[in-house]
Amino acid sequence: MRTTTIALGALAVLALAGCGKKNSVEAKNESVASVAEKVANSGEVKMRPGQWETRMKVEKLDMPGLPPQVAGQMQKAMGMEKVVSACVTQAQLDQPNGGMFRRTMPDCQYDSFSMGGGKVEGKMTCHRGPGLQTMTMSGSYGPDDSAMTLTTEAQVDAKMPMNMTMSMTSHRTGDCTG
Repeated sequence: MRTTTIALGALAVLALAGCGKKNSVEAKNESVASVAEKVANSGEVKMRPGQWETRMKVEKLDMPGLPPQVAGQMQKAMGMEKVVSACVTQAQLDQPNGGMFRRTMPDCQYDSFSMGGGKVEGKMTCHRGPGLQTMTMSGSYGPDDSAMTLTTEAQVDAKMPMNMTMSMTSHRTGDCTG
């Protein structure tokens, strides 16, 4: 789902927050790449290398007009956590333009973005074919953890709106294990 891509992009912005030398970040009507660059240069928080665990959970999903069997499957999946563990090395943290930072989202733009003092807030709009998707994010971050709530409103087609709320938490679990 494209929302997962956006969610991971939001986490990438947080993960890259420790790669620069300045302070807080403020942006209005800017590309995803521009905001990511500002975050990378801000030095607002220094993420620590090591093994990181990220948990993603769909808290709310509303898609009126879905066939009953599909709606039932989605309800079963709601509330289930997806857990991902990854080793983040110092070399990755020292290369703000590497890996996940290269991911571009040319059809998306931040309407607003603010990050500082351990808090992050943002609103992004994406134009996808005939549909429009708006995502808001609100969260906190530190060198060993982050937490974010993402709310997405999308128009899948003229007859199918979608509203979803997802929570994500990441924390350092220790040194890399492999």
